[in-house]
Amino acid sequence: MLLRQALSRTRQALRRPQARRITHREEGRKLPREMVAAMTADGDASSYFESMRSRVAASGATRAASSAAGDDYVALADEALDNILEKADELSDARDDVECELSSGVLTLKIAGTGTWVLNKQVPNRQLWLSSPLSGPCRYEYDGEKWTHTRDGSSLAELLERELGLI
Repeated sequence: MLLRQALSRTRQALRRPQARRITHREEGRKLPREMVAAMTADGDASSYFESMRSRVAASGATRAASSAAGDDYVALADEALDNILEKADELSDARDDVECELSSGVLTLKIAGTGTWVLNKQVPNRQLWLSSPLSGPCRYEYDGEKWTHTRDGSSLAELLERELGLI
């Protein structure tokens, strides 16, 4: 009996017309108000596309300027990492318990029995980040002269000299 009732309900549900559900892909996108206004004003969207081209060109100039500033940061950060690597190599030559490596913008310095220092570039933040087993995590920004700690204003060179005898 229950089976017949269930089948009956299923048949009735299949006979009823169901509203078709439209997925977000089938809906399409609405036109921007500016485009609609341009199309109603002059009959086509050419004025809208011209204004969009000028906006894109203006934003492209801004992006180019910011990427040039980013290139300056990358050059400064690479120079700092290279200088620190040279000093770390000198320390490594003098001591057997020191290993250093620079790979993909990450400088790793290991001293047996003490720990590992990791210094890496943070391009989006325009910072150098240092992880030290003695002083913990530190973030440095270039102030035009040197890499300074974002919290206490000390320099990266001072910290490396104090903890490792570098620089």
